[in-house]
Amino acid sequence: MKNKKVCSVINCNKIHYAKRFCKLHYVKQYNEKNKEKVKKQREKYYQKNKTNIKKYRDAYRKKNIKKITEYNKKYKQKRKEILLATKRRKT
Repeated sequence: MKNKKVCSVINCNKIHYAKRFCKLHYVKQYNEKNKEKVKKQREKYYQKNKTNIKKYRDAYRKKNIKKITEYNKKYKQKRKEILLATKRRKT
């Protein structure tokens, strides 16, 4: 049986995709090296699909309003504490 190559990232045993990396790590390093190109591609995609993106986002929010409000309540206090701590460090 032929040995399959694995990702070169430590503790990642996923199958090789390209340039010594699995697909996850390859995409991460590609995005890091090509930030401007990726940004332009995302903007272009958003402009082309804006109406569908908004439609699906609104449908998700409507369907999961309970989850969203519970999450916001749960983490509202934590966010306040973090902001206060940050302000204290700055002064």
